Amino acid sequence: MLKVVTLLWDTGANRDNVPPYEESWVCKLHDGIRRNLTLPYQFVLFTDRRRDLGGRDVLQVMLDRLPPSGASFIEPCRLDDPMILTGLDTVITGNLDDLAGYCLSAGMPALPRNPDHPAEIATTFALLPAGCGSLYHSYDGNDPAWLTRRCKLIDYLFPGQVIGLSSARHLPADTRAVFFRGARPHDFAGAEWITRHWRTDPVSELTKGEEEVEGGK
Repeated sequence: MLKVVTLLWDTGANRDNVPPYEESWVCKLHDGIRRNLTLPYQFVLFTDRRRDLGGRDVLQVMLDRLPPSGASFIEPCRLDDPMILTGLDTVITGNLDDLAGYCLSAGMPALPRNPDHPAEIATTFALLPAGCGSLYHSYDGNDPAWLTRRCKLIDYLFPGQVIGLSSARHLPADTRAVFFRGARPHDFAGAEWITRHWRTDPVSELTKGEEEVEGGK
């Protein structure tokens, strides 16, 4: 089955006025996916400890490699399933079925360009096909260009659907997901698209409970 996967772990002190990542971010991402993906999927959180997510249907998987670091983003690949792998500071703004369909049918990962450095890719949003476990087992955590050589560009496959933002601007009409570089959703507070899409749903709409699996599927 298709997975939608994100990660959360406890961090140290944050910069002044920078909100920390915490459970509410998982809830907003979960609910945004729920509103915008009609294909069957399972939402998965890789984490360093069990989290209270308000009754949401989330499979919690314990991180293997502790302490976590930026390199932990590749760890969900060990599930070896087709997945949309995304950072917590992603806002879902439209239907994801086409992006999910790529994960279910393609043979190569796809990632977006880094909006600040177009010659590079951004690694906080990825479309990964089945068999991506090889990425986890072969990654040594030291080569920033390693994944670039093993992926296609979402920008070419799905133009305008996955957008990276570092400063405020309007979104293309067909945008489905927004990730951030050097900014976070809070920096766009008051923007209509943030208010509409970066939110939680009423608890009454959530019908399933949480599940946790220590260290694996």
